[in-house]
Amino acid sequence: MAAAQIRCPGCGATVDDIDGPVHRYIGSAPACWAAYTQLLTLGPVHQYAVDAYAAQHPGVPGPQSRRSVAKHLMSLCRVLERNAPPESAMKFLTSITRDFPWLEPPESLGDITVFDVRAGAATQLDWARSVWQAWSPWHETVRGWLDER
Repeated sequence: MAAAQIRCPGCGATVDDIDGPVHRYIGSAPACWAAYTQLLTLGPVHQYAVDAYAAQHPGVPGPQSRRSVAKHLMSLCRVLERNAPPESAMKFLTSITRDFPWLEPPESLGDITVFDVRAGAATQLDWARSVWQAWSPWHETVRGWLDER
Protein backbone atom coordinates (compact mmCIF):
# COMPACT_ATOMS: atom_id res chain seq x y z
CA MET A 1 0.00 0.00 0.00
CA ALA A 2 1.39 3.40 -1.01
CA ALA A 3 1.96 6.03 1.65
CA ALA A 4 -0.38 8.99 1.75
CA GLN A 5 1.03 12.14 0.17
CA ILE A 6 1.17 15.70 1.53
CA ARG A 7 2.69 18.97 0.34
CA CYS A 8 5.76 20.19 2.16
CA PRO A 9 4.79 23.48 3.83
CA GLY A 10 8.10 24.99 2.73
CA CYS A 11 9.04 24.04 -0.81
CA GLY A 12 5.60 22.75 -1.81
CA ALA A 13 6.91 19.37 -3.03
CA THR A 14 4.52 16.45 -2.82
CA VAL A 15 6.07 14.00 -0.37
CA ASP A 16 5.15 10.87 1.54
CA ASP A 17 3.27 11.60 4.75
CA ILE A 18 5.66 9.96 7.19
CA ASP A 19 6.49 10.36 10.84
CA GLY A 20 9.95 11.60 11.49
CA PRO A 21 12.07 14.41 12.82
CA VAL A 22 11.99 17.95 11.52
CA HIS A 23 14.04 21.02 12.34
CA ARG A 24 12.71 23.02 15.27
CA TYR A 25 12.12 26.25 13.29
CA ILE A 26 12.68 25.40 9.62
CA GLY A 27 9.23 24.63 8.19
CA SER A 28 9.32 21.32 6.34
CA ALA A 29 7.53 18.01 6.14
CA PRO A 30 9.39 15.07 7.74
CA ALA A 31 9.99 13.46 4.33
CA CYS A 32 11.47 16.68 2.95
CA TRP A 33 13.73 17.10 5.99
CA ALA A 34 14.83 13.47 5.55
CA ALA A 35 15.68 14.12 1.89
CA TYR A 36 17.74 17.17 2.84
CA THR A 37 19.64 15.40 5.62
CA GLN A 38 20.31 12.54 3.21
CA LEU A 39 21.66 15.02 0.64
CA LEU A 40 24.10 16.23 3.27
CA THR A 41 25.56 12.71 3.51
CA LEU A 42 25.79 11.96 -0.22
CA GLY A 43 28.78 14.04 -1.16
CA PRO A 44 30.00 17.59 -1.24
CA VAL A 45 27.26 20.00 -0.30
CA HIS A 46 27.89 23.64 -1.03
CA GLN A 47 26.81 26.42 1.29
CA TYR A 48 24.34 27.68 -1.28
CA ALA A 49 22.42 24.39 -0.96
CA VAL A 50 22.22 24.94 2.80
CA ASP A 51 21.10 28.53 2.20
CA ALA A 52 18.59 27.44 -0.45
CA TYR A 53 16.99 24.85 1.84
CA ALA A 54 16.71 27.25 4.78
CA ALA A 55 15.25 30.07 2.67
CA GLN A 56 12.87 27.69 0.91
CA HIS A 57 11.54 26.42 4.26
CA PRO A 58 11.09 29.64 6.27
CA GLY A 59 8.79 28.24 8.94
CA VAL A 60 6.57 30.61 10.88
CA PRO A 61 7.35 34.05 12.32
CA GLY A 62 9.59 33.87 15.37
CA PRO A 63 13.00 35.16 16.40
CA GLN A 64 14.98 32.17 15.12
CA SER A 65 13.10 31.80 11.85
CA ARG A 66 13.34 35.56 11.15
CA ARG A 67 17.10 35.48 11.65
CA SER A 68 17.48 32.26 9.68
CA VAL A 69 15.63 33.51 6.61
CA ALA A 70 17.42 36.88 6.67
CA LYS A 71 20.88 35.38 7.12
CA HIS A 72 20.45 32.72 4.45
CA LEU A 73 19.02 35.20 1.96
CA MET A 74 21.95 37.54 2.62
CA SER A 75 24.30 34.62 2.08
CA LEU A 76 22.62 33.78 -1.24
CA CYS A 77 22.82 37.42 -2.31
CA ARG A 78 26.53 37.60 -1.44
CA VAL A 79 27.33 34.54 -3.54
CA LEU A 80 24.94 34.99 -6.45
CA GLU A 81 25.08 38.77 -6.91
CA ARG A 82 28.24 39.95 -5.22
CA ASN A 83 30.53 37.07 -6.18
CA ALA A 84 31.54 36.20 -2.63
CA PRO A 85 33.13 32.76 -2.40
CA PRO A 86 30.67 30.21 -0.97
CA GLU A 87 33.30 29.02 1.48
CA SER A 88 33.22 32.45 3.18
CA ALA A 89 29.58 32.00 4.13
CA MET A 90 30.07 30.26 7.48
CA LYS A 91 32.20 33.08 8.88
CA PHE A 92 29.73 35.60 7.48
CA LEU A 93 26.67 33.80 8.89
CA THR A 94 28.11 33.45 12.38
CA SER A 95 29.09 37.13 12.43
CA ILE A 96 25.45 38.25 12.21
CA THR A 97 23.89 38.65 15.64
CA ARG A 98 21.18 41.26 15.15
CA ASP A 99 17.50 40.54 14.81
CA PHE A 100 15.52 41.03 11.61
CA PRO A 101 11.85 41.57 10.80
CA TRP A 102 9.82 38.73 9.35
CA LEU A 103 9.82 38.69 5.56
CA GLU A 104 6.49 37.37 4.33
CA PRO A 105 7.45 34.47 2.05
CA PRO A 106 6.41 34.70 -1.58
CA GLU A 107 3.68 32.34 -2.74
CA SER A 108 6.21 30.18 -4.58
CA LEU A 109 9.60 29.55 -3.02
CA GLY A 110 11.19 28.33 -6.24
CA ASP A 111 10.68 25.67 -8.87
CA ILE A 112 13.65 23.55 -7.80
CA THR A 113 13.68 21.54 -4.58
CA VAL A 114 16.01 19.21 -2.73
CA PHE A 115 14.34 16.34 -4.60
CA ASP A 116 15.43 17.75 -7.97
CA VAL A 117 19.01 18.04 -6.74
CA ARG A 118 19.01 14.53 -5.28
CA ALA A 119 17.63 13.14 -8.55
CA GLY A 120 20.32 14.92 -10.58
CA ALA A 121 17.73 17.03 -12.42
CA ALA A 122 19.30 20.25 -11.09
CA THR A 123 22.53 21.34 -9.45
CA GLN A 124 22.85 22.87 -6.02
CA LEU A 125 23.67 26.18 -7.74
CA ASP A 126 20.51 25.94 -9.89
CA TRP A 127 18.53 25.41 -6.69
CA ALA A 128 20.13 28.41 -5.00
CA ARG A 129 19.38 30.63 -8.00
CA SER A 130 15.76 29.44 -8.10
CA VAL A 131 15.21 30.18 -4.41
CA TRP A 132 16.92 33.57 -4.60
CA GLN A 133 14.78 34.51 -7.60
CA ALA A 134 11.63 33.43 -5.77
CA TRP A 135 12.41 35.91 -3.01
CA SER A 136 12.77 38.78 -5.53
CA PRO A 137 10.11 40.95 -3.82
CA TRP A 138 12.56 41.23 -0.92
CA HIS A 139 15.84 41.63 -2.84
CA GLU A 140 16.18 45.36 -2.12
CA THR A 141 15.59 44.77 1.59
CA VAL A 142 18.21 42.02 1.70
CA ARG A 143 20.72 44.10 -0.26
CA GLY A 144 20.12 46.95 2.18
CA TRP A 145 20.91 44.69 5.14
CA LEU A 146 24.15 43.67 3.45
CA ASP A 147 25.06 47.28 2.77
CA GLU A 148 24.49 48.17 6.44
CA ARG A 149 27.16 45.68 7.53
